[in-house]
Amino acid sequence: MDHDSLSQALTSYKTRLAVLTAPTDALPLDIVAPEDIRKLLEIAQASYDFIIVDMPQALVHWSDDVLRMSETYFTLLEIDMRSAQNCLRFLRALKAEDL
Repeated sequence: MDHDSLSQALTSYKTRLAVLTAPTDALPLDIVAPEDIRKLLEIAQASYDFIIVDMPQALVHWSDDVLRMSETYFTLLEIDMRSAQNCLRFLRALKAEDL
């Protein structure tokens, strides 16, 4: 993959936003190798000022690559005790892996 093939795979929105959409079919999360994600993000970082990655709710084998390459990580959660506890559990897991 290179810049040209990435730009062909992107969908433009009002000429200001380029989006690489998910496939229409439901696919297993492990269908993509960590090396492929890393290469895709490296090409995107060289081509664009901002990259937003919509991560799956589950941690997969390429999650740490995305998190290591990130400057900022945002998470969405509901305002209830269970979500807060799950968020703390997730933060502890990330810290244990030095992410």
